[in-house]
Amino acid sequence: MRRIRLVPLLFACVATAGAHEPTTAPEILSFSGSPLLLELTIPDPDASLRRVSVTGGASLQRFEIPVDNDRTALELQVSPFLGPGAYDLEVEAEFVPPGGDSPQGYLRHEASLFSIGFVDWIWGSSNLRFGNNADYESVIGTYGEILESWVADRFGDRETAEMVVLIDHMYKYFGARSGRCYAFAGSELRYWLWPDQLPSYYDEPYDIRLRSSLNQRALNYLQLDMAFSHFLQGGISFAPPPAPDLDLARETVGEVRAAVELGRPVVVGLMGPDLHHAMLAYGYIENRAGGYTDILVANNWKSEQNENLRSRNAEYVRVFHAMPEDESVAPIDWYYVDGNRN
Repeated sequence: MRRIRLVPLLFACVATAGAHEPTTAPEILSFSGSPLLLELTIPDPDASLRRVSVTGGASLQRFEIPVDNDRTALELQVSPFLGPGAYDLEVEAEFVPPGGDSPQGYLRHEASLFSIGFVDWIWGSSNLRFGNNADYESVIGTYGEILESWVADRFGDRETAEMVVLIDHMYKYFGARSGRCYAFAGSELRYWLWPDQLPSYYDEPYDIRLRSSLNQRALNYLQLDMAFSHFLQGGISFAPPPAPDLDLARETVGEVRAAVELGRPVVVGLMGPDLHHAMLAYGYIENRAGGYTDILVANNWKSEQNENLRSRNAEYVRVFHAMPEDESVAPIDWYYVDGNRN
């Protein structure tokens, strides 16, 4: 089992409780921006599903399901929301009972409830055009040079010997090839909250160009500000806990929900034995029957992500409300469009 710790970088609140799990519990995922396009999957191992209704948001959608003996699950895409907000969504599924062979006969009925919230996050507008990946080229110097200029700006000039020790110490946090996840997540939050901080010649964050030295400096300085306040001033341990900290993760789910319901995204962090990583949470999907909540996050590992219906940088972190009875199921896990992240 991967040991992943979900830690808050902003806000404070409480979490929710779990529920039972029917055998045909549906799942809803979303890899889109606002308004969310939902990918609904309903298990149908015996091809007995005949009707589906989705109620909530601004719509009521009903589907008559044809018989298909090769079907093991039904997949639908629905967009019940006109705009951002917090919604309750009900999925009703009707099945032919064992021995039934007609939609006109008696149907077994199951209803599943979801709580869904999201802010006005749009791929190709709210995110950055370039990625936190190998294509990112610094035009303002090496990591050590950036750190030295940040220290001078924030604390005044330091002796060379002091900077050598400090640079070596900071590589412990960011590795030999320093990532910029705090820079990306933090900058997207900053420009979302205060769009007036964008340079006047940009209309939205997606317009920012990779090789702008002014914006590279702003991104890197924010990364160091966040690392300093979180790990050093804030006293957060760099080492992950020996086991998944489900209580802390559930608190973070509550923080994300509280922020999203106020209409604002929030920076969250993942911490494990081999990584610490920050992303911007812009929504959540609580599956009450499944007993878990998915935090929808904007990752930044791929460039040119401007498809709002299904972005490859749209991911989610799943947090169970209680420790799963099945020990093979991780209580905290991280997924992207192609499956589980290792």
